[in-house]
Amino acid sequence: LPPPSFHLDRLHLHPRDFGFESRNVPLESVTQVVDAMKTTLDGQPSEMMQSALWNGGFYLWRCGACPSIQDGIAETEKLLTQGKVKQKLWEIQQAIAPIPVAP
Repeated sequence: LPPPSFHLDRLHLHPRDFGFESRNVPLESVTQVVDAMKTTLDGQPSEMMQSALWNGGFYLWRCGACPSIQDGIAETEKLLTQGKVKQKLWEIQQAIAPIPVAP
């Protein structure tokens, strides 16, 4: 059988076009990364928050959860600042905590 045909589109989006800087957050130590993640999960402004908004907004848009990348960014910000992402992380941690880890 011939392989299924499909079409791929290349998206070339620039964060600057959406109000974001295009530099990556420096990850200097484990402690610094964990602190930055906690700050982001608490919905506080930071460099990592900007990365989370950009990435979360993109994925919400491309997965069809939001009609535009701008809407995805706004939804991501709402989810982070309202504590919903942090709550979901806690729920996942509770769900997997009883699962034994194989040696």
